[in-house]
Amino acid sequence: TTPTPRIGLIMNDASNPVYTNLDPRWERVAIPSFVDINSTTIRHKIFDAMDATAVRAWLRGTQAGEEVSEHVILTLQAFCATTAWAELKTEYDYLKQYRQTWSAAPYPPVFITVDAVVVHDQQVLLIKRKNYPGKGLWALPGGFVDQNETLVDACVRELLEETAINLPAAELKSAIRSRQVFDYPYRSARGRTITEVFYFDLRAPGDLPAISAGDDASAVRWFSLADLDPATLNEDHYFIIRKLTATGPA
Repeated sequence: TTPTPRIGLIMNDASNPVYTNLDPRWERVAIPSFVDINSTTIRHKIFDAMDATAVRAWLRGTQAGEEVSEHVILTLQAFCATTAWAELKTEYDYLKQYRQTWSAAPYPPVFITVDAVVVHDQQVLLIKRKNYPGKGLWALPGGFVDQNETLVDACVRELLEETAINLPAAELKSAIRSRQVFDYPYRSARGRTITEVFYFDLRAPGDLPAISAGDDASAVRWFSLADLDPATLNEDHYFIIRKLTATGPA
């Protein structure tokens, strides 16, 4: 059977749009605020620090002791010594710089992207992201739309650039069975990103089309739809795949 993650949101502000606009299937657990402790503020202190040494110094300080329990401090100190923390710190710094790049814009930017759900005989085509954000995670082939192209042309271009799938553009376009917009405001760590996703059902008999990684992909692979692990997929791509393959033709 397909693994379906059970997700619970523990919150103290049920009116916050970050929570109210999330998937309604997720369980919600409302709790009262605990004095003036705010987990978001604590996370920023941990990741805004220069390095792991600076984080551990803050965790040993009086202020941290007032905001975080001793057990949590010990857990965070150990976590800051891991490669997982270092990778999260690098991504955090990348996203912070990315948002600063757009800080002088007269209006908050809205990014338009395209993604491809390519299915062949219950296998879906995924790339491993080479760059931040989501470096090392599996993702749908896709990217930003150029100024001079339609959404469908952008999707086919990105698909070919990232996977080098051994099919001509015209054949790929003829395999499109549906398309859907995903516009949840907080779906991407980059900022407001609206994506149009195209569902390609190749339906071709025989072997899987040949593929090879290119452009922003460090690897490319066919995955069984039944074996997808949501923990290894970037952002909301697991749920996009489930949505498109559930509504697409059999």
